[in-house]
Amino acid sequence: MKDMSMIVRYRPFSDVLRRRSAFDRLVARSVAQPAWGVRSLVAPMNLTENEKGFEVRVQLPGLKPEDIEVTVLENTLTVKGQYHTSQEQQGEQKQWLVREISSGSFQRSVTFPKTVDFEKIATNYENGVLSITVPFSEASQPKRIRIAPQESEQPTAETGK
Repeated sequence: MKDMSMIVRYRPFSDVLRRRSAFDRLVARSVAQPAWGVRSLVAPMNLTENEKGFEVRVQLPGLKPEDIEVTVLENTLTVKGQYHTSQEQQGEQKQWLVREISSGSFQRSVTFPKTVDFEKIATNYENGVLSITVPFSEASQPKRIRIAPQESEQPTAETGK
């Protein structure tokens, strides 16, 4: 009878390189060069929570306030914007050597895990950073419930206790 054992060699270094190379190719295809030749714009966002509510900060360098739209629907806040191509880029034909400044639209949404009061949202746009303060609603604020003392049985004339 023939020996049917299989020898499998473990090569941790080359296995890691092979997996890493495949991962790098996947990232390069999907992020750096998205499918269909479309470059999607992403506005970097930070979301923090404190005792009063949420603070959203979105980096939007080069945008004017009129190019930004902030909307709310139920418990979701959405920030949309439009980057415009300058006239210089639109006019003449050029052979691009490096083109990293994009034009187009973007949209970022965040759904809050707690109920918020959208009537009291405050925004500030300064130096290309949009700050949005979103306070918690009164319904989501903890409320202290007063605990009534236990009523002790007082002797009454009827029971005689």
